[in-house]
Amino acid sequence: MTTRVEERPLLCFGENQTHGALLCAPSYTPLALLILVPGSGPTTRDGIPVSEQIEGTHPPFAVWSNHLVAQRYAVVRYDKHRASTMSESLCFSPPAGIAQEYDLDLDSVIAAIQDGDTANRSPIILVGHSLGAIGALHYARKNRRIKAVAAISAPPFGLIALLKHQLRGLLPEANYQALSVDLDRVQEPGSTHTALGAPASYWQDYEKHTLEHLLFTRHRQLPALLLYGEKDALIPNELVIALHQRLRDRSQISFEVVPGADHFLMVRPPTQKGDDGDYELSRLVEWLRKISPPTG
Repeated sequence: MTTRVEERPLLCFGENQTHGALLCAPSYTPLALLILVPGSGPTTRDGIPVSEQIEGTHPPFAVWSNHLVAQRYAVVRYDKHRASTMSESLCFSPPAGIAQEYDLDLDSVIAAIQDGDTANRSPIILVGHSLGAIGALHYARKNRRIKAVAAISAPPFGLIALLKHQLRGLLPEANYQALSVDLDRVQEPGSTHTALGAPASYWQDYEKHTLEHLLFTRHRQLPALLLYGEKDALIPNELVIALHQRLRDRSQISFEVVPGADHFLMVRPPTQKGDDGDYELSRLVEWLRKISPPTG
């Protein structure tokens, strides 16, 4: 039997425009309210850049949402507040901070959910993707309404370490070495250097909000799931393995690598128009069931 999904618009940012949607099945009370937190760049509620068009298939967050609603969860998807105006360049966040940007967005999204809505009385779990996982973990530490965080394809050890791994072998050796020096210099205290056109303050802000920092500080530890795709071209396997080694004694943190999955947990790309492809979300659902189990 197919679950009937109801989609309600959300005016998240007080601009008389629909910047989000709440998806739920009116036939049951949701086990939890999941907020999908998008990744870097000018990203829409569908989990893709504003400029990118995916023809013949649903964008990732749309597929995730339908699957999760069928599993008895309510789901919120939203456009990042600056999605229509943000630069497409590498420097996709202001030096003032990625953390502040995600904090403001999530405050607005949660406030937009109607007070009388059944979903708003459910436990809130953040499902952050890529850089959005870092934003979700940071926000959860200060908002006590957040029960847990699922971090999907999160950069393991900061942006600088990730870039060094990604660009090794892609740039000529001389260029790579010069960039490595720049990236090292911008981390020095009081640095006035730049790297890839961004000032030291930009890079230092990222390094203050790494996954490692958020997971290993004592301030408000929450249950967390770290989920990675085995074939993620953006997150090097060696960084994922190193992170797993560090997490062995952290009982509140679950760690999973999905065989054959990419950055969005897709295990089979679409082959024709109207084909969504296949996403492997069973490990996410299993963890959600443990965090917010069905009653009765």
